Amino acid sequence: MGKKKERNRTGTEDWEERDCRPETQGGARDMSSGEAADPTTGGGLFRAIADQASDAIIVIDEKGAVVYLNRAGEKLLGYDLPEVRGHPLHGLLIPERYRENASTAFEALASGHRDGVMDGTREFSALRKNGTEFPLEVSISSCTLEGHTYLFAICRDMSERKRLEKELHGYRAHLERLVKSRTQRLREIAEHYRSLVETSPDCIVLTDLGGDILMINRSGLRLFGYDRPEEMLGRNVLEFFTPEERARARTSMRTRVEGELVRSEGYEMVRRDGTRFHAEISASLLRDAEGKPVGFVSVTRDSSERKRAEERLKKINRCFLELGPDPLDNMRRLTLTAREVLEADLARYTRLLDGRAFSFSSLHPEAGFAALEDPESHLCSALTATGTSDTLSTFDIKGDVFERDPDVREYGMRSCLLHPVQAHGKTVGCLTVMCKAERGFSSLEKDTMAALSRVLGTEEERFAYEESLRDFVDVASHELRHPVALLSGFAETLAESVEEMDNTTRAEVVGAIRQASRRLTALTRSLLDVSLAERNRFVVQKSTGDLATLVKSTAEEVEASAPGAPIVTRIDPALGPLSFDEDRIRNLLVILLENARKYSPAGSEVEVSVEAADEGAMVSVMDRGVGIAEEHRERVFERFYQVEEAQHHSKPGLGLGLFLAKRIVEEHGGRIWHEPRPGGGSIFRFVI
Repeated sequence: MGKKKERNRTGTEDWEERDCRPETQGGARDMSSGEAADPTTGGGLFRAIADQASDAIIVIDEKGAVVYLNRAGEKLLGYDLPEVRGHPLHGLLIPERYRENASTAFEALASGHRDGVMDGTREFSALRKNGTEFPLEVSISSCTLEGHTYLFAICRDMSERKRLEKELHGYRAHLERLVKSRTQRLREIAEHYRSLVETSPDCIVLTDLGGDILMINRSGLRLFGYDRPEEMLGRNVLEFFTPEERARARTSMRTRVEGELVRSEGYEMVRRDGTRFHAEISASLLRDAEGKPVGFVSVTRDSSERKRAEERLKKINRCFLELGPDPLDNMRRLTLTAREVLEADLARYTRLLDGRAFSFSSLHPEAGFAALEDPESHLCSALTATGTSDTLSTFDIKGDVFERDPDVREYGMRSCLLHPVQAHGKTVGCLTVMCKAERGFSSLEKDTMAALSRVLGTEEERFAYEESLRDFVDVASHELRHPVALLSGFAETLAESVEEMDNTTRAEVVGAIRQASRRLTALTRSLLDVSLAERNRFVVQKSTGDLATLVKSTAEEVEASAPGAPIVTRIDPALGPLSFDEDRIRNLLVILLENARKYSPAGSEVEVSVEAADEGAMVSVMDRGVGIAEEHRERVFERFYQVEEAQHHSKPGLGLGLFLAKRIVEEHGGRIWHEPRPGGGSIFRFVI
């Protein structure tokens, strides 16, 4: 469509899903109707992030119905997402003997009562699609959107851990027998199980009822930053919880439920050097031979990465829910989200428009997209020069390219991650995050960067589409105004002076009115055909006919409509009868011939050739016009696209002709394309 002006607009934040936003998945509903919005919307981005997780992720609404299931969940449960979407979770996953309690809990949640449905980690006995039962650990968190509550369930198959716990229970039983019998044989067994505990990848701790540490394995020492067991033995385990968590941990130790084997909970803990981390702790009571509680045995796992991944998903999902109707505002919002979820010091999105560059920075959000004075010094230019479509980090950038970037110099950045943004098959921008510390980026962070870049590409395509639509309205107004003005003016002339006119003048006025009417009819027909094509109601009715005769007659009609620009036809004598829609192919030929004459120098010939081809026939329309630049050749067949800018519109037409031509050819099972003509001009060829 030519050059586009950069537009800075602001729009109100809107939590509704709209047609102009990225495509939504699975069940988003119109918020204006009072129905709940699906928290997993956002096109391919939520799915791309969630599908990277090794744990199963299930999203359910307040009535217990499944909204979303990631790939790990499909593999774990044996269901595909379409099989479970909209079905009650407890009816699929929970064994029959527990379903009544689960149903009651969801009913309580739906009515606004949280009793029995609390955030946290629990263990359940679950069912796969094939009917097999297995232990499942579920970490549940809630999210309230537009007055509706959703539960995010992170699920993990506990079969392997249960096996380990079973071995640990055996170890406990052997220890209890060792205390009672003190035989050498039992001491050997105890040593065997101690070796098992020492080689476990998880932290295993044995404490008394007061919480004093009696034993900790090597993984536990590494987790908390200690070198020798003596440094931790005898200390109370509550010392390793953050001050905010100690009261809850103490209460958990004192309130064990009769018959409860294992309790799994999440806590924030502290290492020797003072750094904090999130941990999942599965703890059980240790009893002596008489069944009296004597202590606790617990398995602790660092869940910091998992917690960060969950928070990242929530932030990205919140960003998608806040995307509104303004593509530029959405680009700014996505850039700020990139800085937040990747924990960077700076995020920047640079747009490339017709040789110019405009950049939005998280450090100066109020400035919007500002033109760059020296685009070549920015990392974006280095990235686009490589032609890559992959995510690059500081380690992938050669030479002094990174150090020359203005933001690197001004703010002392030491590391970066950047990804190209593509729209319509070409790079149109670059998303960059920078950090003041030297830092590497995980594969999940790179995937997150790629996913955000894809959404930015969608917004760029939507921005281009809206620009083309606005240009179309400008062109359509211009095209319709002229024949309407002619009709109005000549009609008034006839009404006022018809009796005074001679026959010649009257004929000229009537001819002008007819010509304006034909132009309006053609414009109306083009708009109607586009409407039918958009609704997949563009019908062709084929019959056997003579394509050569149709080409000749159509060329003569077009030539007669505007004398002075000859049309020369060449027909292959080997061409036989073909099956085609005569009206549609005539319309196609008129579009190509008038287009060729419109852009050809006055008096120059337009040539039409028809050749027999293996698949039917190939028709070529050749002119000696200015031709079409390479960057426009693919896009000229797009709806509303014109090489000229709308504000410099000098040739008649709505930019719909080649779009309709392409649709006519495709409906005949053929293809159409453009070639530069040797010596200057254009060649449009189509095969049917």
